[in-house]
Amino acid sequence: MFPKSLRKSMPPQRAFPARLKPIARELGAETMRHHARGMRAGREAFVTPSTVVAAAISSLEAGVPAGDPEIDGASLQMIMGSGTQCNDLVGPLIDLWIAEHGALHALESLDRSTRFTCVGGFGQPSSLTATEDASSFGRGTSFGWNQLRARLSAESDATWNAAHARASQLRVGAPLSSRMALSYLFPDEPSWSDEDAREALRAAEDRVRYAALAHLAPTVEIATLEALIAWRGSWVGEARATVASMVMRFGGAATPIVVRYLDAEGWVPDKGAQRACAEALVWLGTPEAATALAERLDMKSIASIVVEAFLARPSWAKPALEARSHDAKAKTLLAMVLRAEPSQSAVPT
Repeated sequence: MFPKSLRKSMPPQRAFPARLKPIARELGAETMRHHARGMRAGREAFVTPSTVVAAAISSLEAGVPAGDPEIDGASLQMIMGSGTQCNDLVGPLIDLWIAEHGALHALESLDRSTRFTCVGGFGQPSSLTATEDASSFGRGTSFGWNQLRARLSAESDATWNAAHARASQLRVGAPLSSRMALSYLFPDEPSWSDEDAREALRAAEDRVRYAALAHLAPTVEIATLEALIAWRGSWVGEARATVASMVMRFGGAATPIVVRYLDAEGWVPDKGAQRACAEALVWLGTPEAATALAERLDMKSIASIVVEAFLARPSWAKPALEARSHDAKAKTLLAMVLRAEPSQSAVPT
């Protein structure tokens, strides 16, 4: 059975729906009103499109979504431009859109938000500009999108199917960053992610490649992920989700990529992610996985997982430990494994 810890790390999707609290409308309304306060003084400083700005500020001041994807999308970018880089604050706004106008409206508003860019300081954004490909998602920020992804994963079949169909339509002719955002919403469609990530690898701008690695890694093909990591020199983004998804989708073929994440090459090690990697290697049960774990007995964050797994499955552990018999820890563990009951040695298929 797929380990519970890895199931919990899977990107929210139909097979692995997120467990979220019920939508709190007033929290979303207060989020809107709170950010409107910082925008009043700078209302005249905004550049085109002024009519959209005026409507967005009025909507924010009232704490009521406009119901127009153009205006609500602009509102989100204005909030982001005010310095709000936290899903705990943006998430309630997405929830309010869903509660007032449905998941399809939230999808279209988020998609429209990618066509604006907003700059400014904390509490007072100074400009909102229509753009074709400079969204916050394209710069590696998933705020808002991750909230809708989680909500969609637990929606009814009818709502999910309608959202999926609409996303498919919106992808046609859309800028790359907008398409990547839509791919991120639907981990159930890995072909979207892989197509976009491969295009990102061909792109001239590093920010686009960074966004692909940060957000699409769990749902691309192994070769595409390896190319993204090779470009970056390290991994970024949802390490646990990537490991869980790779293992679930590709089985033993994912062993080398899990090992790369375990070693946190070029990046600050995350002990929780390292433990998830070790649990994934144990579940995979390949000879390569046993070898990788035997070579990392000095890694304190995973030592207890390795010892427990090797003692439970001696026939799997023995070859890997024998190859490391020159190492004192491996030699000691091998002796313990040899004393283990033969009846425990079967490796699950």
